Amino acid sequence: MSLKDAGYTLMKYSGLTSIALGWQSGSLLILMYHGICPDRLATASWVPSYFVAEGQFEAQMRFLRGRLQPLRLIDAIGALRLGGLSRNSVAVTFDDGYLNNFTLGGPILERFSIPATVFLATGHITSGRLFNHDRRRLIRHWQVADTGPALDIDLKRLSVDAANDRLDPIWDRMEPRLTAEQLDCLRPATWSEVLHASPLFEFGAHTVRHAVLSQESDGAARREVAESVQDVRARLGRQEVTFAYPNGTSEDFTARDVAVLQELAVVGSVTTVPGRNRPGADPHRLLRHAITLGHTDAVFEAEVAGMRRFLTSAATY
Repeated sequence: MSLKDAGYTLMKYSGLTSIALGWQSGSLLILMYHGICPDRLATASWVPSYFVAEGQFEAQMRFLRGRLQPLRLIDAIGALRLGGLSRNSVAVTFDDGYLNNFTLGGPILERFSIPATVFLATGHITSGRLFNHDRRRLIRHWQVADTGPALDIDLKRLSVDAANDRLDPIWDRMEPRLTAEQLDCLRPATWSEVLHASPLFEFGAHTVRHAVLSQESDGAARREVAESVQDVRARLGRQEVTFAYPNGTSEDFTARDVAVLQELAVVGSVTTVPGRNRPGADPHRLLRHAITLGHTDAVFEAEVAGMRRFLTSAATY
């Protein structure tokens, strides 16, 4: 066990996590998930580190239901704006639109009556095409297995068209190696599966092609935002829509993109910048904490209590 992990465990069993959780009671915590995998696949080299295992997710939802007040994201944003936030409010979100959110996550959310928002990269929901970040991971996995050089491509610094130009030729050669297990774990949901998901799910937009907006031209960025928002509204019959910026750091979107979201009357938008949201927070720059396979029970509780950033900073400086 590392020194840092020992610190998280000490916090959990000493009661410090519980005390810290009380300090955060007047703010909104938003958690960000991506996919969920069966427990037996949690150590598979091709499974993204930004997934969580099914048993891990169940333990985390049990903790949220026992210690916090889970809210729908739209309701939480409204309460944040009006100053009526519940004590220890938390909203659960998923990015991209993986089928496993519904097949593995849905029954767990129903067990604990926890709502969740799934941000859909709508073009992938329509086409069924795997997300570029997963295609890249699989290509690298196969190349390493072949003892060859692994693909070196930074999707955060490319437009979607440029990324496709790099990935498509390699993917066309290697896609036949995709197993049924890998496809089942990594594929996006279809619109039919979205429409038949548990009523605990609500849906937001996440661009059309999972575009890092700061890497797109003005026209392309507008289309990515507007078409995804319009598609979610049209297909799901709901005008109240939220949005998640792909990749989502402060470098990955601009004031130009925020202006488009305001023009479209989007209720609120979430980043991947960690932190708590307090009354008066900018509804189009909401903070979220990413939850991954690396979150043991103690690490997760420290994250939720706001203590993980404190320990990380203390270890860094």
